[in-house]
Amino acid sequence: METYETYRDGLARSLAPLAPREQYFFGCWCVEQLSGIFSVEEVKKLSAADLAQINHAMEFMWNSYAGFSNINERGLYDAFEAVQQLDQKDFDQDKFPEYTAQALLVAQQLVLSFLEEQDVELILDTAETLIQVMEFSISHNYAHDTTDLFNHPLVRNELRLQQQLIERLSSGPALTTADKWLFRANKKNE
Repeated sequence: METYETYRDGLARSLAPLAPREQYFFGCWCVEQLSGIFSVEEVKKLSAADLAQINHAMEFMWNSYAGFSNINERGLYDAFEAVQQLDQKDFDQDKFPEYTAQALLVAQQLVLSFLEEQDVELILDTAETLIQVMEFSISHNYAHDTTDLFNHPLVRNELRLQQQLIERLSSGPALTTADKWLFRANKKNE
């Protein structure tokens, strides 16, 4: 039976041969999926200004992929600080919308940190955060047992999509920000 540990180990082996820019794309792609799960309307603790900061961080992340070799250090600091301040809110971890909001903020911080550290562990943590949100949804929203989480159809599909993206990142040609929804059936490319 697959576990978080075996998932993470396999993902680490798959991401290791990729250049940091491609690893970063993978992390942004996972955060993009989290932002699609995140339900703005249901999180009362976030103001319109807070939501604008979350959206700004998403935009900065993708713009940083486009200009990966020349990151705006001041912009990175500002985006990270804004997201970190929002993460200090008292989110109720028993409510899916708030759990997801905090997971999105954590994932954004991880990916933004990767821009400076280029440590693949940050990308692994980002992907694991997405799986944890899926686990919460499966167990709490649908009342399904998650003992064998990695064999649940929703998680199996996500793992398949992650592997497809890694294969695509490995084989080229280089992706662009327009590919941020690549392999996501519920999204259209801009």
